[in-house]
Amino acid sequence: MRCITNLPKLRGEAVHAAISGALRGVRLGQDIDIETARQSITEMLRCKYQESYTKMWASRESRKERKWSEICNLHEHYYGYPDVVQKIRDAREVAWRCVENVMESDLWKGIITSDPKQWMEIDEEEFPCFDLEGIKVYTKIDFAHQNGKPTIIDWKSGAKNPADRDQLLVYALYARAKWDWDPAHTTLMAAYLQPGFELIEFTPTREEIESTKDYVKRSFDEILALEPAFGPANIDDFPITDNKRACLMCRFKVLCGE
Repeated sequence: MRCITNLPKLRGEAVHAAISGALRGVRLGQDIDIETARQSITEMLRCKYQESYTKMWASRESRKERKWSEICNLHEHYYGYPDVVQKIRDAREVAWRCVENVMESDLWKGIITSDPKQWMEIDEEEFPCFDLEGIKVYTKIDFAHQNGKPTIIDWKSGAKNPADRDQLLVYALYARAKWDWDPAHTTLMAAYLQPGFELIEFTPTREEIESTKDYVKRSFDEILALEPAFGPANIDDFPITDNKRACLMCRFKVLCGE
């Protein structure tokens, strides 16, 4: 159940894969256009939909040499939601709009005409991490470059969220650990791709960086208090929420009899 995903998340994965694929193509000197990006989104969504619809995740033979996490199991299929075919068509339309908006933006034009040798990461395949005073923190940066001022960009295919700024601040800590970038001299960008293109950028203050470090350490302590590193957790520490709206997209709701 921990590997169950949903259509909004799958749509976001398709958008990110199309953008990173386009940037890798540009770095190799290829001409990448919007139609190519749209086709890659269509193919990925079609493939993932079929994996989920045929319940490939439940077949030992189908899963040969693949991890559960690599096979799509849609929340909408698992819990029997109606109109999944139409929902994935809608997700495709939104994903297409996302790549169209970003590839028509001035930000994109600036990136693809810059020196690719200064591009640091393009949504790398591995799941990188860094050490924060003994805590292993995992991150996955969408794109980073040092053409001019060091810059980290996060592509956002969904709605704005107050946590977006915190996420970028953690990325700044990662960049300091990996490339020795000073967070106070690093531009952080959240690029919202739909319904229209909107770019929000800022340079963090040293107070924000210190606050983010404290937040990560505090969150880690809170997690360990609820779920010890070894041995079973205490179920009494996890009371059922009274907010049933929070249960709608919960991957584990079947365990509560939902």
